[in-house]
Amino acid sequence: MDRPEGDEARDVLIKHMSSFVLPVIQLTNSQLPNLKEGVDIDLAQLSCISLMICPFLLPDTAFKLMNMERNEASLMALLEHNVKLLEQGILKQSEEDL
Repeated sequence: MDRPEGDEARDVLIKHMSSFVLPVIQLTNSQLPNLKEGVDIDLAQLSCISLMICPFLLPDTAFKLMNMERNEASLMALLEHNVKLLEQGILKQSEEDL
């Protein structure tokens, strides 16, 4: 949020974000030995935070455009998908990488 320091909305957002950003940072720090070589820890943390908050920031219209509902079942399925995404990735290796 690009609001000036001391702005009430900014302060509320930072307070709430801190409640889940700090645990993500702690979690990724605890997983440092499991990260693949060459992974930037700062970018990994930002990716994890993005995966966590994006579904809650998207308007319902975005879900409808994708023929999805935002409910507990779909969010749990997304959570499981995101864990697999972090563990396995989603892109096949290109022929050049083999």
